[in-house]
Amino acid sequence: MQSVIDIQIPTNVTLLRKILVSFIRNEVEKVGVHRVVVGLSGGVDSSLSAMLAAEALGPRQVLGIMMPYVSSSPESLAHAETVVRKSSIESLTLEITPQIDAYFARFPDADQKRRGNKMARERMTILYDHSARWNALVLGTSNKTELLLGYGTLYGDMASAINPLGDLYKTQVWALAEAVGVPDVIVQKKPSADLWVGQTDEGELGFTYREVDKLKGTFVDAVQEKLGADNRLRFRIMPTRVISGRPAAKDPNVLALPKHTKLAKRFRAGIRAPEGRLLGSWDFNQIELRVLAGDSGSTFLKHAFEGGLDLHVLTGSEIFGLPPDRAFHDDSLHRLPSKTTNFSIIMGTTGYGLSDQLRGLGYTFPQLQGQSFPDIKSLYRAQAEVCQSWVDRIIDKWEIKPYIDKQHWHARTYGWVADFWGRRRYLPLAASSDKKLRQEALRQAQAFGPQAGARGIYKQGVAAWWTQCYRPLHKMGHYIEPLLDIHDDLLLEFQEDLGPVLLPWVTHILQTTVAWPVPLVVNGKVGQSWVDV
Repeated sequence: MQSVIDIQIPTNVTLLRKILVSFIRNEVEKVGVHRVVVGLSGGVDSSLSAMLAAEALGPRQVLGIMMPYVSSSPESLAHAETVVRKSSIESLTLEITPQIDAYFARFPDADQKRRGNKMARERMTILYDHSARWNALVLGTSNKTELLLGYGTLYGDMASAINPLGDLYKTQVWALAEAVGVPDVIVQKKPSADLWVGQTDEGELGFTYREVDKLKGTFVDAVQEKLGADNRLRFRIMPTRVISGRPAAKDPNVLALPKHTKLAKRFRAGIRAPEGRLLGSWDFNQIELRVLAGDSGSTFLKHAFEGGLDLHVLTGSEIFGLPPDRAFHDDSLHRLPSKTTNFSIIMGTTGYGLSDQLRGLGYTFPQLQGQSFPDIKSLYRAQAEVCQSWVDRIIDKWEIKPYIDKQHWHARTYGWVADFWGRRRYLPLAASSDKKLRQEALRQAQAFGPQAGARGIYKQGVAAWWTQCYRPLHKMGHYIEPLLDIHDDLLLEFQEDLGPVLLPWVTHILQTTVAWPVPLVVNGKVGQSWVDV
């Protein structure tokens, strides 16, 4: 079936490692030299380049040069020295403070960007000088994400004789670095060129590397390939793929397109209705949590929804110990983990699963700031413990432990659970002697009721919209067409003059078709582009 309008970029690290090691060896030897010079910043890119080169040429054929400035982080130099020791490459440390300060003594009004670019170019001149002294090639350290964004300094860090990372997205660099053995502390730290105190790549860019890699690899490239001559994007819909009854999509998976970030909004702004038409979106607000309230009989959830309270705010207040008016003071520190925690409870996610999700979303776990961990497993364990404490507290607060226990018992006893509508999910492994298989089946038992129940409410509402709204308007000759079924959100395209009529009409139909123990809320918006709705 076709309709109109995670990610992680696949990375075979074993094959990728073999290709890049061979690339470095061949490129160096074909010009008649056998050595490379690389600038070591203490970051993941330069560390990976150096370690790949050591594998390709031998550690004694690689010279890593560390070039700190007076304001450079001592941690960066320490991390670079760790890579030198681990890889056994040759090394040299050269301070660039004297020449940089001497130059800017004549231009004291220079801003941070000018100073940072000057430092990057000074470092590259040093590398090229030592490449001549050492009869070696300068090895690059810029990854594909940086190059596509133009995030670098011309004739500075973007200059090199060969660049093994030039076709690797940042997320692929992280994956390969772990496989090659770059120290965990380097792989996990925030990317930074260390050009001034507190500088980070993602802080300057305004978005994360993971986000831009996902958007580029999953959507931008696919849109260019799939866009038709009529400027319409056609993709495949799989209506029976998801067990809860939700549709799935591929080529590209438009249902997975991020919504709230800056980059996602820019992408959505390019999806526009033709002249004379509008787009409309009708989204069931927190529908799975409302279904959970009805299924579990939770007094807390019932009162919260009847009072029009924001459950994400209440969760943020509980887990961070903040008054409700400050629980979402910072989106990345409070709103993000609060919402993710709420939906992880629906899904039956463990502390490890929740912490993994939050890391993927860029959450930094400030609760653990200042603590040191001997290895990455210890860090991940500590993060999981933080997340599990949140999950346990909210389950107690919501008074849903008896409901969860009942779902688990039913799955273990009968091998299935059902949603409000009678739709069954068979889970024979809920009684398995294998702990991992049993835990996964019980997680699915916990999640099925709210997920499938929400889908039932959505389908009932859309069916009512079809008969009460779509068909009459269509028979009268009005243009109105459904474009997307995005989980719990109905996206329509229609002629412009229908906007004032459809907004309250569709909202009313979807909100009132099913009588539920707590109020159902549908947020409707109309606009010219997808970002407007």
